[in-house]
Amino acid sequence: MGRRLPAAEVSKSERRKGADGELEVARILRAHSWPEAKRTSDGRVQVERGDIGDGPAGVHLAVRRRETVSIWAWLAQAAREARAGNAPVVVFRRNRSRWYAAVELDYLLDLLAERDANR
Repeated sequence: MGRRLPAAEVSKSERRKGADGELEVARILRAHSWPEAKRTSDGRVQVERGDIGDGPAGVHLAVRRRETVSIWAWLAQAAREARAGNAPVVVFRRNRSRWYAAVELDYLLDLLAERDANR
């Protein structure tokens, strides 16, 4: 549950859809204060790096572009793969949908408190 399938078990179209999703999220991050954000998929194992690098500090971003949501499995995988101290965040959407992010409530509350303190 939640494991990544070897490339041979994932169709070429599924890999392309995943890569397109990662590129789209990287573009969104670059447009919102993280100009160096990029996909980390470079052939190396992505454990601890997440799907997007050079984005928000202290965040492990896992990107999923799927029609059916397996949020519990995705969150568990992101939590397992995140470096110690990094918040696991799953960014996801289905076709023709907006992007959403799933985070632990404690992390969201910290973000909201920081935002309110800066007002």
